[in-house]
Amino acid sequence: MKHLKEFDKFIHKKSDEIDLNKNVWLYTRVSSKDQYVNQSLENQKKYGIEYCVKNEYILSKTFGETYESARGDFTRREFKSLIESVKRSRRRPFAILLYKMSRFSRTGGHAISLATELIEVLGVHLIEVSSGKSTLTERGKLEIYERLLKAREENIERLEMTVPGMTSFVENGNWLGRVPRGYDHFGPRVKDTTKISGEQKIVINGEGKILKEAWKKKALGSKDSEILIFLREKGVNFTKQALSRMWRKPFYCGIIVHNMLGEKVVKGNHQTLVSQKDFLKINRDLERNKKGYDSSNDEENLPLNNFVRSLDCGTSYSGYCVRKKGLYYYKNNRTGSRENIRAEKLHESFVDLLMEIELDKAIDADLLALAIRDKIQDIYKVDVESQELVKKRVLEIDSRLTSLKRKYMVLDLISKEDYDLFKAELDQEKAQLLKDSENSISEFSNLQEIISKGVRISQNMSILWLKSGFQLKKALQNVIFPEGILFDFKNKVSRTQRVNEIFQLNYSISMSYCKKPKRTSLKFETCPVIVAGGGLESHRRPGSDLRAHNLTSFDNLNFWDGCEYRLKQQKKANFSS
Repeated sequence: MKHLKEFDKFIHKKSDEIDLNKNVWLYTRVSSKDQYVNQSLENQKKYGIEYCVKNEYILSKTFGETYESARGDFTRREFKSLIESVKRSRRRPFAILLYKMSRFSRTGGHAISLATELIEVLGVHLIEVSSGKSTLTERGKLEIYERLLKAREENIERLEMTVPGMTSFVENGNWLGRVPRGYDHFGPRVKDTTKISGEQKIVINGEGKILKEAWKKKALGSKDSEILIFLREKGVNFTKQALSRMWRKPFYCGIIVHNMLGEKVVKGNHQTLVSQKDFLKINRDLERNKKGYDSSNDEENLPLNNFVRSLDCGTSYSGYCVRKKGLYYYKNNRTGSRENIRAEKLHESFVDLLMEIELDKAIDADLLALAIRDKIQDIYKVDVESQELVKKRVLEIDSRLTSLKRKYMVLDLISKEDYDLFKAELDQEKAQLLKDSENSISEFSNLQEIISKGVRISQNMSILWLKSGFQLKKALQNVIFPEGILFDFKNKVSRTQRVNEIFQLNYSISMSYCKKPKRTSLKFETCPVIVAGGGLESHRRPGSDLRAHNLTSFDNLNFWDGCEYRLKQQKKANFSS
C-alpha cells in the first residue's frame, strides 16, 4: 500500500494556523435582591474565574453582576448589553461563560433561537461552568438546548406557585413593579435599600407635588407646551411623549390597571395626584383633535411618516397637511424643534437613497440571484436534531395543557383564573417554539421563483416606490430599511446605517463590478460582501441574521407579485408614451 502515499498531496489539509482566541466573557445574574445580598453573584464570578484559570482562558469582560428577572430576555438591561456587545465587537469572544444555563435565559424557545444565532451566526459558544457542558460539539449543543428548555419549565412551575399570591396582592390594592414618576416606593422587595420596609407604602415625593400642579393645569385646559415650560422652570424634565403618556395612566387617580388583573380594575392604596373626575375629563379632551392640521399614520401622501428619524437627535419625523395650502410636510417631533420639510423634498431624498442600492442594469442579474440563494441557504440552515428537540418540547407542552385542563374541568383542583393564566403561558411558549422551528430553508418551496422576482425588483426599486400606492410603498421601504432611515436636515440628505442583507448585496456587487460613483450615505455597520474571481462569495458579518432584518417578508409572494404588477404597469405606460 506504499504507493498510496503518492496521493497524499491531493488531501485537502487543514490550515496550520491555530485559533488563538482564548478570550471569554462572563455573565452573572440572580433573580432577586435576596440572592444579590447573600453573595450568590460573587460565587458565580468566583467559579467563572476558576474555570478560566483551569482551562487557560482569558476573562476579558464581565456582564450582569446584578439581579434581573429572566422572564423576558431583552427586558434585562445587562443581558441586552451583553448581546449587543457581541454583535458590535470586531473581535468577538470565543465563548460566554455562565454558572448555569438558567442564568442565560428562562424563555425556552426564544432562548434556543438566541443561542443558535450566537453559535451559528456569530461564532460565539456557550459554556456552563458548573457542569463543563458547552456548545463546542453537536451533542453539547443539544445538552445546552435541553437545559434552556428545562429552565423554562422550572420557571412555569414556579409561576404556578407564585402567580395566585401575586394576583391576590394586586387585587388588594397593592402595586407590583416600578411605580410611575412622582412616587416613592417603600416595601420588602425594593431596589433602594433605604426604602425597605415590612409593608408596601407608595407616597408622593417632591417631584410628585410638582406633577400634581401640572395635572391641575391640564384639567383647566393648559396646553402641553405650556405645562412642559412650567415643569422645566420647576426643575422637572419631561419629554412631550412622556407627558402624553402620563395623562393616560389611571395610577395617578388611584386606579390600578395591571396585567395580573386581566380585564379588572381595582382601587389602589396609594395617594393620588388627580381626582378620578378630572382624570376622565382630561382623557375625553385628549380624544378630540383640536390641531390646525391633519396628522395620519395612513395618509397616502405621507408614506415616510415616523419611518424617518433625525440624524442629529434621533427623533422621528411625523407628517401633516396644512389645510389652507393643501400642502404636505414632515416635522421633527422633538420639543422645540423647527425642522420642517416639504413632503416631496423628503421623498426625493429617499428616492436618491434607493437609487444608491439598486442593482446596476449593466450587471448580469444572475450574479445577484446566486448571491441571494447562497445567503439564504447559509443563514436558514437549521440543525435537524435541534428541530427534533423543539418538537419534543411541543409534545410535552401539549401533555401539560391536557393535564391542566383535567385539573380544572374534571378534578376541580384549580380556579378558572389560574387555569387561564397557566394556559396562556404554555400557549405562548408553544407558539414561540413553532415559530422558531419554521425558520428553515426547507419551508422555501418556491425559493427560485421568489429570487427571480426579487432580482428584477432590485433593478427598479426607485421607480417602483414612486409609482406604487401607500401600502406597497410602506411594505417596500420596511423590507429594504428594517430600522428606518436618518435625515440630515442641514444638507437635506437621507442616510442609513442598516440595509436588509439582500439589498446590501446590490450595493456590494455594483461597487465591485461597475464604475458607477457612489455617495457616502450608505455607512454599513459591517464590511461589504467579498467578490472574488469568477463568482461571488457571501461571507457572514456582524448582525447578519436575515430574520432580524425582516427577511420574513422576502418569502411573501404576494408582496413580490404586487411589486411586479406595478413594474409591468409602468412599462406599459412608458411604451404608450
